[in-house]
Amino acid sequence: MKELDLIKSSNDKKDYKYLKLSNGIAVLLIHDPAVAEALAAEDGKQAMDVSEDGEQQSGSGSGSGSDDDEDMSGSGSEEGSSGSEEDEGEESDEEEAGGKKGKKQKGQMAGSKKAAAAMAVGVGSFSDPSEMQGLSHYLEHMLFMGSDKFPDENEYDAYLSKHGGSSNAFTELEFTNYHFEVAPAHLEGALDRFAQFFVAPLFKAGALEREVQAVDSEFSGVLQSDHSRLAQLMCHTSKAGHIYNKFSWGNLASLWSQPRAAGIDVRQRIIDYYRAQYGPARMSLVLLGGQPLDQLESWVRQLFDAVPQGVAGPPPAFSDAGMPFEGRVLYVAPAVKEHHEVTVTFQLPCLRPLYASKPDHYISHLVGHEGPGSLLAALKARGWAIELCAGVDDDGYSANTAAYLFTVSIVLTEAGLAAGPGCGLAPVALLFQYLRLLTETGPQAWVWQEIAAIAGMKFRFAEEEDSCDLVTRLASNMSWVAPQHLLAAEYLHEEWQPEKVAELLQCMQPASSSFRIDLLTKSYAAVQQQLQEAAADPTSWLSSGDSSSSSRVQGFTEPWFKMDALLVKLPDSLTGGWAESAVADDLALPPPNPYIPSDFELKTDGSTAAAAAAAAADSKQLLAAVAPWMLVGGAAAAEAQPEMLLAAPPAMLLDEPGLRLWHKLASSYQQPRACAYFRLAGPAAAASAVAAVLGALWMRLVEEALAEDAYLADVAGLHCSCSSEGAAGFELRVDGFSHKLGLLAGRVFEALAGCKVRPHTFPAVHEQLLRRYRNAMLQPGKAAAALRLQCLAGGPHWSADELAAALEQVKDVAEVQAFASQFLSCCHMEGLTIGNITAKEAEALARSLRTTLSQQGGAAGATNGSSSSSRDVKLLAADDRLVEQCVVLPSGVALLHKAAARNPEEENCCVEAYYQIGMSTDLRLRVLTDLMDQVLYEPVYDTLRTKQQLGYSVSSGARLTHGVCGFCVVVVSPAFSAAEVEGRIEAFLQDFAGTLQAMPQEEFGRHKAALASNKLQKDTALAQEADRAWEQVFNARYEFICKEQEAALLQSITLAELQQFYATHVAPSSAQRRKLTVRVIPNRQGKATAAAAAQGAEKGDKQQQQQQHVQHEHGMVEPNSPRQGGKHIVGAEVVTAGCGAAAEQQNGDAAAAAAAAAGSPGSRQLQAKRQRRQQAEEQPAEAAAAAGGGEVDAAALLAPGVQLQVVSDPVQFKQGRERYPGYCTVVPQLAQQQ
Repeated sequence: MKELDLIKSSNDKKDYKYLKLSNGIAVLLIHDPAVAEALAAEDGKQAMDVSEDGEQQSGSGSGSGSDDDEDMSGSGSEEGSSGSEEDEGEESDEEEAGGKKGKKQKGQMAGSKKAAAAMAVGVGSFSDPSEMQGLSHYLEHMLFMGSDKFPDENEYDAYLSKHGGSSNAFTELEFTNYHFEVAPAHLEGALDRFAQFFVAPLFKAGALEREVQAVDSEFSGVLQSDHSRLAQLMCHTSKAGHIYNKFSWGNLASLWSQPRAAGIDVRQRIIDYYRAQYGPARMSLVLLGGQPLDQLESWVRQLFDAVPQGVAGPPPAFSDAGMPFEGRVLYVAPAVKEHHEVTVTFQLPCLRPLYASKPDHYISHLVGHEGPGSLLAALKARGWAIELCAGVDDDGYSANTAAYLFTVSIVLTEAGLAAGPGCGLAPVALLFQYLRLLTETGPQAWVWQEIAAIAGMKFRFAEEEDSCDLVTRLASNMSWVAPQHLLAAEYLHEEWQPEKVAELLQCMQPASSSFRIDLLTKSYAAVQQQLQEAAADPTSWLSSGDSSSSSRVQGFTEPWFKMDALLVKLPDSLTGGWAESAVADDLALPPPNPYIPSDFELKTDGSTAAAAAAAAADSKQLLAAVAPWMLVGGAAAAEAQPEMLLAAPPAMLLDEPGLRLWHKLASSYQQPRACAYFRLAGPAAAASAVAAVLGALWMRLVEEALAEDAYLADVAGLHCSCSSEGAAGFELRVDGFSHKLGLLAGRVFEALAGCKVRPHTFPAVHEQLLRRYRNAMLQPGKAAAALRLQCLAGGPHWSADELAAALEQVKDVAEVQAFASQFLSCCHMEGLTIGNITAKEAEALARSLRTTLSQQGGAAGATNGSSSSSRDVKLLAADDRLVEQCVVLPSGVALLHKAAARNPEEENCCVEAYYQIGMSTDLRLRVLTDLMDQVLYEPVYDTLRTKQQLGYSVSSGARLTHGVCGFCVVVVSPAFSAAEVEGRIEAFLQDFAGTLQAMPQEEFGRHKAALASNKLQKDTALAQEADRAWEQVFNARYEFICKEQEAALLQSITLAELQQFYATHVAPSSAQRRKLTVRVIPNRQGKATAAAAAQGAEKGDKQQQQQQHVQHEHGMVEPNSPRQGGKHIVGAEVVTAGCGAAAEQQNGDAAAAAAAAAGSPGSRQLQAKRQRRQQAEEQPAEAAAAAGGGEVDAAALLAPGVQLQVVSDPVQFKQGRERYPGYCTVVPQLAQQQ
């Protein structure tokens, strides 16, 4: 087929080819020179691997692991900043496992450049049959479970993990996307295994129930997600019979028990669905590699021409379905998190044909604006709102062939919830006033031209995208975007169509029936009472002047999430009043954007020729310029001498009291972008929990003061942020197009030093921060990680509860201003400038910003908003900054901390098993930890998640906590007790010791090659390199070339050395192991357990057989610890390892009885298990007491003499314990002046 002329960025060096296979599959091939470079490097290391052909023909694979997303050294993030913004709230995803609504998502190191492929199949949840809702999602899971050519269920994932790859999939409403990435040299083998998903999947009968359990666990994981609850509420309340009226997740009931009860053969139904819905005409494939396009095409034709034609035609379209919702209705539902959010949803026709002009973007740009005159500015001025987001989301619920849903979501303050008639309706009224302003002023060409200019600028200088993200996005869009527009579709603004904008605005008027309002509120009971009282009052806003007001409020329960909700029919008097309201005086169109850059010149520090030579220098030339101080271990560390350098490290330009500056002119990216990051550290930040919250308030108030400026800059591609990092100080970031970066950085520091606050700002910011502290521990996985860090932090560290209590003591902004003045009077600033900025410019910027802090420090203490003169400040030296430390866990003791889940409705337990290894100043120790992670990752997932079905969220990975290496296994489970989960983790680790002992040298070599490949991947974008370097600067490690050193040292690691390392630090039989387990105990009976209890006898017998098989295979006994009913275990108990009579006597009669019940065979075993869990729910105190002695399942695997100690109070536990020394491997030195 003739190659198409794809519109691409001038910075895009990739080659593309679009074609269609003979069976109808649309294909986009991408040759990436950066991947070709990595491929060439891999070709020189093939001696460490077996031949590609041998692996392709194997048809099976041994489990092996891939790097976790938190590699300890060189690129991963340091854990444990006490009281930091990261620890504060619900937005943080630190260490959370899981991903999209798909099978799984493994991480990789930042900057990895892999080969990748994605297949989008044009069928999704809209096509689910009513008798098996969630079938498309279930089918997505089953395609991973083996094929005719590769029948082993784990073959695909094992192959990828052995070669530095990963995989994922997700089910949307109109398509399903499967994708993977892999080391470039192994693309063909991965593609072969991937193609079999669509050629001849097996749908093994033995995998059906296990995978439906995985789907069910996945659903259990979102039961307490406000976003997911709102999505399902909207589906449930859509018009009867509409395609939106579905349950797209699926669970055990919808996919297994109900169909089987109705006589449906589940396996045959899923096969029939696959054959009817999956066909080449619905498939879009994107393949990215380093091979020539002809080679990629040959592979695609060879592997995907075999996809059978089947009966599925083109992707189904739902343009005739009509709008999904009844209009002018308010729905109210309880929020899980401590917040209130009102969402107005406008139903629009499908806008896909208008992707090249984007009329909806014009409206979202203005409604979502945060500058002067904006809706959000007006809401904040009234004290009603904290955040606002507007537009059509890019998910299937919001954008599909049936309708586009334009949503305006407003996070409310308490005042915003109560204002006007209540229920968050006063902010909604202001929204309609702003829409009236847009309608009356008419579409403005200058606004669209500004939007188009910014989009064109961003496309022209588009940065390199991650390979897997790129192919996933392109494959998802191929079915509805013209081939020549595939790369540019999201940036295109080809034609100004004011009439289309006007048409959409007419659909967004209060008199129309196109909108619905949803309110999620933590004050559900109060709002419900308010509505009931209004309905009973004929003079209230809810009255329509007749006797039918009481019927306007109706209660109901959403059946899948079991969520109570209210339906409120809005009276014409209310919506009519909105339509007639005059536009508020403080609402206006935004001003022209002053931050749009116009200077895109690429800077040089010398002649153009010299700069070009530096950009073209190969890695060995760069290595020659490495200063000896940069080497971890010094020049004497012969085994860790790097053989190459990925990028030149930054140089230290300044090192003086109060200021240290690092700089690099990064010309190799050929981008007019720069990053300027700064850390402010001082003793005031670590003084107390009150100081920590005052610092957090300070940063929030600065962001509020900058909000209008920062939004304009953000629209123009220039970003800034201010965050509190607890005792470590504060982080300030400015990055984006370099032309006006200095201007924005100056305004950030002026706001920081001045701490001037608008009257309405402090109460709203205080309320928002308090919510974040209260929400911080709601998710079991995040709670477990936070509790572990609390146990390990050797310096100042405060829990979310302590921070919330401290914040409640802060009553006035003057306290924040006094803290800011105190902090600035004695602090140190360290910065990194990298990108399109010269050394001279960087030094001038840093000195100017430091002067701003010193000169205006007194203004932070002014309470009347006036400036004060320069004040005396102490310029803190870098060496005087606080050094955070980590607690040394005792050797030969297994520590256990238990805590109740914070959410009273939580059904999932979480177990985080942490194994402390030692100081990462020992480079060999950290490389062994990374290699162990590489070897373990896939077997952990395959055994605990895929085979044993402990839960959907199962992960393992290396951890770096204040410079100390560790390893974690994390499981979030809806179906098993925490004790049971920990026992299975320990049993797996014990079994894996034998697997590691039997590992062939060839397989070990593949793991080493995969880890080395990950460590030696170049950064593909400036932000990646900047973030990697900043991690070293912020934590004062300065190990800029540690990845290269680790890759060099990795070559000398032997299998025997790894085996001994594992046996010492992780294996349960070790007498030297340092282990801490955190268990988060749910407050309610697990949904899956309740469902199992409701099954018939046949179902129960089958589950017994499966459980007994798992127990026999892994040497397990039925666990004997019930769920604890949400109570902390009081006191510290020591349990001797073993499970015989002595252990029973020591642990109490209750534990002995439980152990006896657990050991009984047949139905009594399951009955006892159910009874214990029922008792745990009904009698939480008794269950908590019994649980104190129920750990014999885990203790039985411990080495003789090793003790199990329950930690009741992390703060008390740490008192008097040894700390690891402060982290220091290199001493930075100033760059030599030229």
